[in-house]
Amino acid sequence: MSIELITAPEYLAAEQKAFRNGADKPAFRRIEEEIKRLPETQARLTFEFLKLARTSLDQGKNPGDTALPAMAMGRSLTHENRHKYLEAIEDIAVRCFESMAKCVDSRFTLTFVSSLCALRTSDKQRLDILLDKLKRALDQADPRREFLILVEASESQRREQLRQLRKQIDLELNQACQALSSNRN
Repeated sequence: MSIELITAPEYLAAEQKAFRNGADKPAFRRIEEEIKRLPETQARLTFEFLKLARTSLDQGKNPGDTALPAMAMGRSLTHENRHKYLEAIEDIAVRCFESMAKCVDSRFTLTFVSSLCALRTSDKQRLDILLDKLKRALDQADPRREFLILVEASESQRREQLRQLRKQIDLELNQACQALSSNRN
């Protein structure tokens, strides 16, 4: 497989294969390292991942598996591609934020916070406008407000809060898996 021509679904398949089987991790790391040296490939993959993320959101699913790589690779975009990228990231943030209101679990939270952090890195003014818009849409008791505050916090505060958030998400996922396992037995 030529890394320059790898598609987002092929990348995700290699990632899943590496996740399932430790012997495949070195091959996936090589793919990642080669992609880092190919900014045009990164740019193409970024938009492929964003399209997949949009499809996931349209289906009511968390787009994290596709949105997070897009955000990581989005740093390589040229000025001419950046506006389209930022629009897509902002759309993911808004749609995850809306989905968070409908879910009892935290499945959209990491993708939401990551999208806001990607906006912070790329266009702080755009982030500030979005945060203001989202805050105005909430009442004071809405639990989603704490995530908006998280994004406004200092870097060290955000790291600690994200660490806590990851622990919470892991706990909820483990509980959900245990519940599924119990229901099957």
